[in-house]
Amino acid sequence: MPEVLSSGSGSFFVDGPGGIGKTFLYHSFLATLRSSGHIAITVVSSSVVASIVPGGQTAYSRFKIPLDVSANKICQISKQSSIARLIMLAKLILWHEASMTKKDTIEAFDLLLKNVMDSDKPFGGSGISLRFPEFFESKRVAPQLVLKENCPIILLKNLNPTEGLCNGIRLVCKQLRQHALCAKIAVGQHQGKRVILSRIPLQTSDNEKNGIPFKRTQFPVKLCFAMAINKSQGQTLDRVGIYQHEPVFSHGQLYVALSRSKMASAVKVLIMPPTFYDANIVLESKTMNVVYREILELAAK
Repeated sequence: MPEVLSSGSGSFFVDGPGGIGKTFLYHSFLATLRSSGHIAITVVSSSVVASIVPGGQTAYSRFKIPLDVSANKICQISKQSSIARLIMLAKLILWHEASMTKKDTIEAFDLLLKNVMDSDKPFGGSGISLRFPEFFESKRVAPQLVLKENCPIILLKNLNPTEGLCNGIRLVCKQLRQHALCAKIAVGQHQGKRVILSRIPLQTSDNEKNGIPFKRTQFPVKLCFAMAINKSQGQTLDRVGIYQHEPVFSHGQLYVALSRSKMASAVKVLIMPPTFYDANIVLESKTMNVVYREILELAAK
């Protein structure tokens, strides 16, 4: 906190196993700064994390980062805009789950801060905290599942993020009606809140992979007995079952999968043969981990 309140600048990387209090630490930072009249900007890598962060907003939305950042790294913010003024006055910019973000996105954010702050220092010399890492990848556990009362579901669209209804949030179905669905939010700062969801039109993406686009009216939810890494980020669970049909493919995935619970005894792993493997090879109870040494070296500096 003294470093953040000082007139200097710096970048901070926060890491640690699940359940040790990273979210509590951030809440304390934000409460201390804002109660003292300082400005603290909070952004996240996905909308689901915004539900557990006070005042959270996706980095793409807050900083106007292009969706196709590989082709264009220029954020749509002018130096005379109110957002640029907010950035200059901020004591802290806090980015949750930074490892979920592509390298090009971080570089675009770095260029934005350098331009706004008129500085060649990393991130324009602003005080910024990046939280690492949160991933998880799993598969569906059943081919056909039926929506019914008291079953876990996940929201598929951003309906009202300020009220906790954002893409990826987990809920519990409490009552089914013909044109409405009553549910209770299961995680985040709105945990326990009852909401009513109605049918809305959903349309498939118009690209070659999906073929002919079509639209249908349905409840924007699906059953959620399992979740992927990006859906479990920032959460601490009582019991964790990891169904690993394929090895992990990115830095930090295996770590996060194994650290969703406070106790190692509450984590169970089922390792299945990969889709393509030689039947003559004897399978072992082992799996591959992916580590990018460059990230560890950067965090150690």
